[in-house]
Amino acid sequence: MRLDLATALSDNFSTRIRIPYESVPHTPHVYNRPPIDPQGQDSLAKIARRIQPGSLVLDVGCGVGTLGKYLSESLHCVVDGIDANHIELEAARPFYRHLWEWDLEREHLPRNLQKLRYDYIVCADILEHLREPGRLLQLPARPTNS
Repeated sequence: MRLDLATALSDNFSTRIRIPYESVPHTPHVYNRPPIDPQGQDSLAKIARRIQPGSLVLDVGCGVGTLGKYLSESLHCVVDGIDANHIELEAARPFYRHLWEWDLEREHLPRNLQKLRYDYIVCADILEHLREPGRLLQLPARPTNS
């Protein structure tokens, strides 16, 4: 039996259709944030004020690179980034030393990333989007001074 979407969603259709999340085509959403105002009160501005100039930073869920741009240009930090959205990663590329396309929900930490050490690991505005945020928080954090 084939159904169109209108029929499947109508109140008259009594059978529930279950489609696995993985099988649904997904078009990545691109979230463009405004540039960071160093005196601003948004989450990225507050985080940026806590990072020391010249630091090594891993930006988990870097998106289009708003934080990486500010840290690399204004604080002369070396920034690496992770995001699942390849479109956002392309926009972020100019501001990051290394970028990894990584699905935080499904994949293990990239092998080449496991060897690197950071002064700061930033998970800004990402945890609330994960089904299992504790999984990300259980990854070993290895600061540069260890």
